[in-house]
Amino acid sequence: MADLENDYIGAQVQISTPMSIEQLKPVLKTNLAIPIPLDGRVKITGCQVLSDGQCLLLDQINRRLLNFNADGVYTRDVITFNGIPFDICLFGDQTVVVSILDKNQLLVVDIENSIILKSFPVEGSCYGLDSDGETLIVRLQDKDIVIITDIDGSIQIKVKIPGYYLIRVALFKDKIYSTNVNENTVSCYTREGQHIWTIRNNDINRPFGLSVDINGMVYVACNPTNTVVAISPDGTSSRVILSAKDGLDKPYAVHVDKKSSTLLICNEDNARAFVYSIRK
Repeated sequence: MADLENDYIGAQVQISTPMSIEQLKPVLKTNLAIPIPLDGRVKITGCQVLSDGQCLLLDQINRRLLNFNADGVYTRDVITFNGIPFDICLFGDQTVVVSILDKNQLLVVDIENSIILKSFPVEGSCYGLDSDGETLIVRLQDKDIVIITDIDGSIQIKVKIPGYYLIRVALFKDKIYSTNVNENTVSCYTREGQHIWTIRNNDINRPFGLSVDINGMVYVACNPTNTVVAISPDGTSSRVILSAKDGLDKPYAVHVDKKSSTLLICNEDNARAFVYSIRK
């Protein structure tokens, strides 16, 4: 009987609880050195961590998608684009979707073979996008809507979320998250567009990058303050978890891989990016 009790107690101890915002302490794993073209300019506006630890960075100025291995070493340009890319999200193990600003277009890219599998138009300027592996959400800035679609471009629903400067979006479970860079807010909505919460405080200043981890913790890159801010799942509290002393200089893109709890942060234009672990 005692053995059974001990086994039960051991099983209880092994159950992990989600981190609170106070427990969150990112640990640096590696730095990414982004290759700079001859004109000396880069602008990283989107990024993704793949399930095997590789990283993808979207360079808007040079219209290219860059690949880095799990050790943070640059390996290749995956593909270059004819239009101006803005954001990227993973849709499957080796497939990403990229929003093209000036063409009102989404591209589905095969990473391994460096080819565009398909493209489909959207009805407005497409900015931030995200996916849960089954559906895709896209922010159409000039239409004040977020569209929810499948990988073939068939629109399932149009969600009215007002705010011209609402640029980035994230999708987690049944919720849509957004940043408004002009109002300095981060908000959460249902998939039907019903408002759940909005947070605005001194931590949040022109939030650009946006991502959500497996526990619903929200991460935003605040460009002018050189910070990454974590927001509690219920939107009631926030905390600066990384800053200029960690090498941040106008951070613009951020992504959390939910399976590995890996956090990727990209500075906008100084060719530096950082990979952190956010486990306990």
